[in-house]
Amino acid sequence: MAEITNLSMENFTVSKTLEKRGVTAAEQEQEWLEENPLRTRRPDLDLVQRGCHPALLDWVVKSWSDTISIVAAHTPAIS
Repeated sequence: MAEITNLSMENFTVSKTLEKRGVTAAEQEQEWLEENPLRTRRPDLDLVQRGCHPALLDWVVKSWSDTISIVAAHTPAIS
């Protein structure tokens, strides 16, 4: 469980020093994502138990997205 928590906590932060050198936040983020692809920051889905419902697996993957709007759009409403 600690490994999963550590993997999910890795995220991009803008470097003010690089911004002062003319590297935009978008450029920094793109480079960071190339160096830290999502698959290396999340548990190995090949280890999911056989028979796991595809919709559940799809929801898990989307909930791990780096983009908040994707997560919000795929989070089920609690009633």
